[in-house]
Amino acid sequence: MFLMETLPTEKLAFILKDWGYNMKKVDGNDYKEAVIKTMWNGSRNARDAKRRNLQIQPEKRKTSSSILTLEEYNKILKIYNEDTPDGLQKMFFYVAGLELAWRGCEGVNVTIKHFKEESDNCGLPTGRIEYNCIFSKTAQGGSHKLTDSKWLATNTTDPRICPVRLHKKMLSKRGKHITTDRLFLTSNPAWREPSSVGWFKNSPVGRNEMGKWTRTAAEEIGIDIKKKKISNHSLRSTAVSQLAKAGVGEGTAYKDCRSCQYFLHQTIPSARWRSSLSND
Repeated sequence: MFLMETLPTEKLAFILKDWGYNMKKVDGNDYKEAVIKTMWNGSRNARDAKRRNLQIQPEKRKTSSSILTLEEYNKILKIYNEDTPDGLQKMFFYVAGLELAWRGCEGVNVTIKHFKEESDNCGLPTGRIEYNCIFSKTAQGGSHKLTDSKWLATNTTDPRICPVRLHKKMLSKRGKHITTDRLFLTSNPAWREPSSVGWFKNSPVGRNEMGKWTRTAAEEIGIDIKKKKISNHSLRSTAVSQLAKAGVGEGTAYKDCRSCQYFLHQTIPSARWRSSLSND
């Protein structure tokens, strides 16, 4: 306890590592496996404490997915036609992914049950949709309510990118043959045919397929993806960047709001997104 109170974390970690690796009994024999495990656990805890301290320092943080500038985000939205199965899903993915700050492939596990239309005290719709996923940050699975609710709000300035409207349109295109509750479905290539069952197949979009969406779109609009790390997580990085520039640290799903300082190191216009998008 004395060492923990008087020594820097990195010095304590070095001492524990050396102790756990080299220390032997008085008679020269090695300790039992359980004893060694306890020694290394102490060293690991010190290491984790140091990592947490480094993560809140922008210059020390591991390079995350790059943010998208306002111009780049706008160009991506213009690629897709919402009157097609693929275009509609991706339009909603990019709009909702930014507003809800989705992690990398969080969207692949999103179900229709995670969305609930909000009503006022009189039972009338408020124009907002509550989103609350029930899967964990790491495993993306589970049965407990682990996150605070987020909301998709009606965009009256530019209906083209209104997440509430796009969400309702997606639900309206789910045919009666759809039994899966996953929100994002595989597009039906024969959706135009008179005999087609509908816009989508009864199968969710795969993780590997969805994982390519933002990177592919970025490449299509001319971003050099070899120099700029673009992934689906870029939507979250972009959203948190906006919150950080606005001075918001709470409610971003980061345990330590100082972690948001990392995103201030990345350059992006701090003007209101919705007004800027609608004026583009």
